[in-house]
Amino acid sequence: MVGHTTSSESMTGSADYWNTIKSILDSYSAAASGGSGNLTSMEEQLYNAIYEANDNNGEANEYNDQVATTLTNGVMDLYKSGLLNDLDTPLQFGKDFELHKVARGGSGLYEHWYPNHGMHWNLLQSAIEERKGQQGEWKGFIWHQGSQAVWSAQQYGEDRSLTYYGNLTGLVSEVRELMFQNSITWRCKEEIPVVIVQVGFWPGYKDAANRTRDAQAKFCNQDPRAVLVKTDDLSRYYHYDAASFLISGNRIARAYQEALGGVVECPDDWVPSSSPSEKSMEPSMSLEPTVLRLETDLPSSINTTELV
Repeated sequence: MVGHTTSSESMTGSADYWNTIKSILDSYSAAASGGSGNLTSMEEQLYNAIYEANDNNGEANEYNDQVATTLTNGVMDLYKSGLLNDLDTPLQFGKDFELHKVARGGSGLYEHWYPNHGMHWNLLQSAIEERKGQQGEWKGFIWHQGSQAVWSAQQYGEDRSLTYYGNLTGLVSEVRELMFQNSITWRCKEEIPVVIVQVGFWPGYKDAANRTRDAQAKFCNQDPRAVLVKTDDLSRYYHYDAASFLISGNRIARAYQEALGGVVECPDDWVPSSSPSEKSMEPSMSLEPTVLRLETDLPSSINTTELV
């Protein structure tokens, strides 16, 4: 079984599972080059491997079938489009660009990433600012987080799903500001594309999980350059598996393209300051939803937006 925990047993199973999928794809590619490839046979092998890996109790059920079917179809679509032709060279985008990952396992938005408050905020801030003056600039932001808010009431004694929207809004606004100050492409920070990867399927705490997903969706619905990526159909456990990563990665890339097409009206009197605001939106701590205000010198007509 894969995706259930981060135990060594589960991680070993995930590695074996990936090798199985890779072997199936490689075998078909070799056969196809000789004119004997059978897509139907490959699809059946993929389904069986994925179903078995995601099976928790050895009993057939509709959820295993749904996940296995979704993952099999997703992998097959990627293969048919030519994106899985060479799995030993995973990054083949046709142009050079840099993916800068800033992450810490088990971290929460409010406790760890909120501007001028979170334990890891300085890490994220430094990662953005260090690009200034170097070749290249920031082209967008991907936020793949939210699971900690789902069970925060048990971990921190406060249900962060109730304040996730406000805290996400503050985070994205400040990150966009930092990226805008350290880039020259954008006319205003609101143009910077944002991709929000929604919290996936969560076995427990369903109410909090739904509130967190709703908060992420609300932000994207209100921001013309933010697009939501759904992942709750890719697993029935806490974590993703190898096939899920392939599919979600493709969804993120397509979401970024969509976000680039969002129509943004930059404020006519926008005058960027020389540095990001020292004052920032206060994090939302109350269990009741609150209206938050970004304390900067921006015109009042500018809507607060968020970037993750």
